[in-house]
Amino acid sequence: MKKVLMNASVASMIYRFNMGNIDILEKMGYKVEVACNFSKKENPIKEEEIEAFKAILKDKGVTFYETDCPRSVFSLKKMIKTYLITISTILNIILTVQMIN
Repeated sequence: MKKVLMNASVASMIYRFNMGNIDILEKMGYKVEVACNFSKKENPIKEEEIEAFKAILKDKGVTFYETDCPRSVFSLKKMIKTYLITISTILNIILTVQMIN
């Protein structure tokens, strides 16, 4: 099965603007995984919406990963950390797919 990692700085970006894209990708046969920052501090939506979004992803069978991605471009240390975690996640996805095949 082909996989897609949808990555965004904050959960609200995917929740508000990309749920339709997730549906399209799933209909095309992709296994969708999501990586973003779910913390209330970084998201412009309420904590209840974040939890509802997580529940929707679980119901759809979408695996999601918490990344500590900052919204500020001046948080270089956090951005580098997030980049390294994202690369690690991508490598794990690739290795999982190779092990299955």
